[in-house]
Amino acid sequence: MLLPSSANLWLQCLGLPARLAMYFLWAAAAFSPATGSAQSFQLEHALSGKAKLLKPGSSLQLELDMPASQMMAECRRLLTGELMAPEKGMLQLLPERERKSYLLDNGLYKFDETAYEGFSLRTGMRVPLEDIHTLAYQPPLKGRLHRASRWAAGLGLLSTLVVAPLGSINYTDGTFNSGRYLRIAGYSLAASGLGIAVHLGTAPRKFAIEQPGSAPEQNQWRLKIIN
Repeated sequence: MLLPSSANLWLQCLGLPARLAMYFLWAAAAFSPATGSAQSFQLEHALSGKAKLLKPGSSLQLELDMPASQMMAECRRLLTGELMAPEKGMLQLLPERERKSYLLDNGLYKFDETAYEGFSLRTGMRVPLEDIHTLAYQPPLKGRLHRASRWAAGLGLLSTLVVAPLGSINYTDGTFNSGRYLRIAGYSLAASGLGIAVHLGTAPRKFAIEQPGSAPEQNQWRLKIIN
C-alpha cells in the first residue's frame, strides 16, 4: 500500500520506513476499540430493578402470544433458538424449533412442530417484546456444561450397571472381586451424581415477563433493549 508523499516525508524524518510504519498503522486499527455500541437485551426485575444482561449466542425458549380464534380454548406457541442482536426494536433469534399447541373447545388437542436447524438458508426471526409471556434463558457456557453433564451422568450410570460387575469378575477361576466392584461402582456413582448435580444447576432459568398495562408482580421481569 502506498503512502501519500507528505506522509512518506514525515516518516522519513522519524527514521521509519514506510512499509514498517504501515504495519504499525494496521495493528493500531485492528486493536483499537470500536466507536459504535451494539444494542443488547436486559432483564430487569419489575419491583427491585435488579438487572440481568442477556448474552448473544445464548439459548432461549420463548412462550408467545397466539392470535385468538373461535373454538379454541387455549393456544400456545413455544419458540426455541439462539439469541441475536435486537432488530427494529424487537427480539431476534436464530430459530431452532417451533411448537404450536391447540386445545379445542370439544377437548381435542393438536400441535404443529417445525424444526429449523436443517434449513440451509435459516435467518433471524424477529419477535415483538410485548408478545413474550415467559422466557427461558441459558448462557452459552451453561449450555455446553448442561449437555456434557448429561453424558457424564449417563456414562457413570452405565459404568455402575455394566462395567463395574463385568470388570470385577476373575475370568480365570470365575470368582468375583467384591472390593474391585465397590471401587468401580463407587467412582461411577460419584461421577453420575456430579453429572446430575451439574445438569440441574445449569438448566435454563425461566422468567415471567411483565405484560404491558399490568401491575408489576414479585416474580415478573421486564425485557428491555439497551445500548
